[in-house]
Amino acid sequence: MLEKSALQLIESLQDGVLVTDIDGNILKANKKFEEITGFSEDEVLGENAVKIAEELVKEEYLEKVIDIFKGDFENSEAEEYNLMIKPKGGDEKCIDLKTSFAEDRNGRTLSITILSDVTKINEAERKLEEKNQQMETLLSNLPGMAYRCLNTKDYKMKFVSEGSIDLTGYEPDELIGNKKVAYGELITPEDRGYVWDEIQSAIEKDEPFKITYRIETSEGEIKWVWEQGRHIIDKSGNRFLEGFITDITKRKEAEEEFRESNLRAQLQRASIADLVLDPAIASGDLDSALNRITKVLSKALNVERASVWLLEDDKTILKCLKLYDSEKEDYSEGMELETKTFPKYFSAIREESRIYADNAQTDPRSKGLTEDYLKPLNITSMLDAGIQVEGEIIGVVCAEHIGEPRHWHPDEEAFVSTIASIVAQQITNVERKKAERALRESERSLQYILEAIQDGLCLLDTELNIKYVNPTLNEWYSENIPLEGKKCYECFHEAREPLDPCPAMRSIENGTVEKEIIHGLPGSDFGWLEFYSYPMKDSESGEITGVVEIIRDVTERKKMEDAIKESEERLDLAMAVTNEGIWDWDLRTNEVYYDPRYYEMAGYNIDAFPHRLDEFKQRVHNDDIDHVMTEAEKHIDGESEKFDVEFRFERSDGDYMWIRGRGRIVERNEDGEPIRFVGTHADITERKIKEERIKHLNSLLRSIRNVNQLITQEDDILELMKKSRRLLMETRVIQKFLFSL
Repeated sequence: MLEKSALQLIESLQDGVLVTDIDGNILKANKKFEEITGFSEDEVLGENAVKIAEELVKEEYLEKVIDIFKGDFENSEAEEYNLMIKPKGGDEKCIDLKTSFAEDRNGRTLSITILSDVTKINEAERKLEEKNQQMETLLSNLPGMAYRCLNTKDYKMKFVSEGSIDLTGYEPDELIGNKKVAYGELITPEDRGYVWDEIQSAIEKDEPFKITYRIETSEGEIKWVWEQGRHIIDKSGNRFLEGFITDITKRKEAEEEFRESNLRAQLQRASIADLVLDPAIASGDLDSALNRITKVLSKALNVERASVWLLEDDKTILKCLKLYDSEKEDYSEGMELETKTFPKYFSAIREESRIYADNAQTDPRSKGLTEDYLKPLNITSMLDAGIQVEGEIIGVVCAEHIGEPRHWHPDEEAFVSTIASIVAQQITNVERKKAERALRESERSLQYILEAIQDGLCLLDTELNIKYVNPTLNEWYSENIPLEGKKCYECFHEAREPLDPCPAMRSIENGTVEKEIIHGLPGSDFGWLEFYSYPMKDSESGEITGVVEIIRDVTERKKMEDAIKESEERLDLAMAVTNEGIWDWDLRTNEVYYDPRYYEMAGYNIDAFPHRLDEFKQRVHNDDIDHVMTEAEKHIDGESEKFDVEFRFERSDGDYMWIRGRGRIVERNEDGEPIRFVGTHADITERKIKEERIKHLNSLLRSIRNVNQLITQEDDILELMKKSRRLLMETRVIQKFLFSL
């Protein structure tokens, strides 16, 4: 079978295409074939091409066509025929039929037959021929440039009509007698010999002569002329040539254009046919495909440069994916153009989908490229077609001509658009293959993940039927294998109906994620199982189609949680007895966890202030905060083994309490830097009061000893009284403080 990309290309062609095998059996017929012949692909697929030809082709052409499909494919060469057919349910048509032969990827020889409807072209040719005949008749009776001249190589004129002015640019009297120029000198050098020989041959046969040749006018213009005349002898026996000459330049140009157009069309059809079966196109390798496409484009249009450009995702840059230079026979890529720099060009491509600029440096759509792109590369003419995918322009196919400005023909414009369609199809195929490959990789990765998950995982439909289970779940419930197709509650709980509560049912009913911890099966190794249900929804309708359920053995976790709970209760009891609160400082974020006891011991409600370091610093007495933070930084920097400070902390009622803060670094990052600082705060207010009382009692005792000593040592009564009064005042202050405690 043909590659999918080849089939898509065949369908996009504007000519009918028929693909047959070595026995003439039809493998493919595109839509255009149906338009031309009236036979749809369904009618001819699998039929022998000879049978279809017998119904289509007129009898006088049938033998040629049958020879094509019954021929020796291995030794056959491409052939082209012009023939008449009678389409099913339609009028007769004239078609050009071209066959070529190629091998598919499996080595089979295939016949590629391209049918081009040339009915209108032939009709135009017939009318042109009729017109030429009418012209000949008309010219034989109407004066053009009527003349009489000698039968000499300079054709010395004896008579010339006024038509000479329009034809040659010379007045009649300038030609008569070779007064200014001989008519023979007007004939182009390459045609002079031919004209003389034709005239002499007609004279020998005593026949009129009709010849076509070129002349150069007084302005240097080259014209094609048609001359009709004959050899005559007057009554005096003098020999002359008589006739007339007319300008047929436009007719010759039309004929030449028609001939060139046919040649271009044949080359373009052959190029497209080559691309259809080219292995590089079918390979899916975009780089190889673009190499082939740009080279074929350059050759078919006879341009020096052919390239493919693609817009980046943000549409701001047009980047060259592939450029073929025919003179260097080399490929390049990577050149970039900013769309904002050439707004008219990109606007024209988006709106018109193609630009055909005979003079690219003056065309309003492309002249913005002149200084930065066209002139440096000597590009004078360009023919660009937009690459469209899903109605959006994603890039450009560009044919660039170097040298004198060139006129682009409509068939060339259509050909570049066809090449752009081929490139678009290639890009689409490559992207599709990438997506398919990514999907396969994703599916494999997902399968690996599902198989590697140590938790049980299953998919349920809305009726709780198991659609898929991973290997872990199969291992857990191996006695109930196969699990797929059974109800989940039958396999996992040995129940006849859904449990209550059932997280899967809640998830289906409410469209929410549900979780439930349930006792394991009696006698199994699972004491507790955690069921986690996640609803699956249709991507378009949003309707719930089932549930993803993850089943986790949490027996050990439950034991650990119970142990932690018991440990926390013991810790809470111990902390309550010791009247200490816990703090946990995250050094990366400056967030500090304060446990409930931390708040309560200072008279605050739990979480009365945020868990931030700044909240703590705001409540430390101004005289103590610098000392506290300095000690903390010393421990963080490794200058002290532990953190142990005493400071005043503001209570909820505004008074200050004494706190002893202790802690240490308990966690570091990979670089050894501390990241977690944990400790406790103990209320030492009562201890600090006792210490102050003892301090002042000691001061009182020292004062009493000083009085006794003063009495025994001081002889001056007045001085003794002064010192005694001062000591007494100090003693009263101490007593007052002690009473306040």
